[in-house]
Amino acid sequence: MRLRIINFALGVSILVGLAGTTRTRAIEGRTGVGLFAGLRVGQPVTLKDLGVAYEVGVMVDRFPTGREIAEVGADYLVVRDVTGAVETRIPVTSIKAVTRIMTPSR
Repeated sequence: MRLRIINFALGVSILVGLAGTTRTRAIEGRTGVGLFAGLRVGQPVTLKDLGVAYEVGVMVDRFPTGREIAEVGADYLVVRDVTGAVETRIPVTSIKAVTRIMTPSR
């Protein structure tokens, strides 16, 4: 009987632990929230290094830029070049602005 209680408690603690860690996973295939609202995996972006921070430019129309979003997390952004050779993980504290680049309508 004591072994059943221990196994039950262990199982419950594992389920609680798994439920807690799934909330911190990356937001894959979904749009981001907060500063990353509107960003999604596969979206072409530009990166401008401002010295102490980055400016992320989001292409509204899907023009090739050489870089795309690989992962959107709660507090970081992963940008990959189109060759897949370089992947840059940028914490939210190092992003100064997220700008939307639109083409003028005629």
